[in-house]
Amino acid sequence: MNNIKKKLMIVSLLLLLLFIALAPILLTEINNQNLINKPNIVTISTESTERSHSNNNFSTMERICTIVNANNQKTGIITEQKKLNLSEQQVKEIFNKMQYQIKNLQNQSVLPSFDIAENYNKIDISKRMYVEAIDSNEVVSTWEIMLDNDAFSIRAVIDVNTSIIYEISIFSRIDKQGFDVSRVETSNYFKYLNIESNIMSFKPQAASLSWYYNLKINDNQYVTFNCIVKPYYIEYNFIR
Repeated sequence: MNNIKKKLMIVSLLLLLLFIALAPILLTEINNQNLINKPNIVTISTESTERSHSNNNFSTMERICTIVNANNQKTGIITEQKKLNLSEQQVKEIFNKMQYQIKNLQNQSVLPSFDIAENYNKIDISKRMYVEAIDSNEVVSTWEIMLDNDAFSIRAVIDVNTSIIYEISIFSRIDKQGFDVSRVETSNYFKYLNIESNIMSFKPQAASLSWYYNLKINDNQYVTFNCIVKPYYIEYNFIR
């Protein structure tokens, strides 16, 4: 009986020593599994985020190229915020920027004359950020604004930092009454964008009210703009 007790004590001691020896290895494995199964969350300060998004050092054409490249999934990344928690004051400020830029486009004969007032029925605002993957300092953020009132509907894409309108489309809602487009000059759009480049324009058909403009960036890259001017529908955008 004493021999059995001694053997049990020896076995228990050996198991205890074995557990002590293996404990560090087991703890390390448990920690590794926890790290694998748990996301690594990093908090970025608002100050650093705003600083990285406020790069105004590159030109309008370079900013447009960043957007085009990101949409073509060549060298860019896109993030989108569709549901923004904007205050009434913030919405008003964004609307005022769009209103100012539209008046600027009208003064330069890019858009026809019409009154854009605050009596809109609905306004939706979303935000997109385009990041150049090769150089993360090249960041472009835009507001996409959808606005409706009794007379027309508007979609506009505006640079958050520069307030420049990159794209705009306007649809008249008034029956038998469109816009007076007789003085609209589509080429003035590029003066507004402050683009000085090798521009080639062409119309798909002689009777068409659409124009395409190819802007040469370099020997291997062009950006194509589509401009449509009709009494009931006006659109300026770049093909992505």
